[in-house]
Amino acid sequence: CGPCSQPMPKECMCIEAMLCPQMAASANRFMMHTRFGFENTPCDVTLMQLTSCLVCLADLAGCINCLAPLFRELGFDFCPGEGVPPLPVEELRLAADCAVLTVSGCMYAQQQIELNEMKGMDYGGPPSSILAALPPAMQTMVSQSGRGGGGIVPQQQQMAPLRGYPR
Repeated sequence: CGPCSQPMPKECMCIEAMLCPQMAASANRFMMHTRFGFENTPCDVTLMQLTSCLVCLADLAGCINCLAPLFRELGFDFCPGEGVPPLPVEELRLAADCAVLTVSGCMYAQQQIELNEMKGMDYGGPPSSILAALPPAMQTMVSQSGRGGGGIVPQQQQMAPLRGYPR
């Protein structure tokens, strides 16, 4: 939809990767999954959920520290300030950043391994079932690429995870 449905110059990809690396990693992962029929393993899901929870915890701690004076005025004596140390917001944000960057690196490494595995297969585009689930604009993009539908879901993804990855 909108300007994102049209091909963009490569400079836009560089700007996206520099300014929004986590969104770029997630978008790349989405594209890999929808094009090749890969699925997240339970380990993938757990890592992404834990990272998201850590980011939320850091943000929540920042909000609590910011609103602590208001809470104290309302009679809550357990809030940070006057005898109660502030929550370690900076440390939580650093831990969240480390987790996000580590998971992003793992996502890219996993995607590279998946691409290397796919190079040995005859790829004819996304399977019809995946193509049917895509939004109309993406279906048009895939059909214009000359590889629309009829592709195969890699056998190793249907039966077992890629080498070295727990299921």
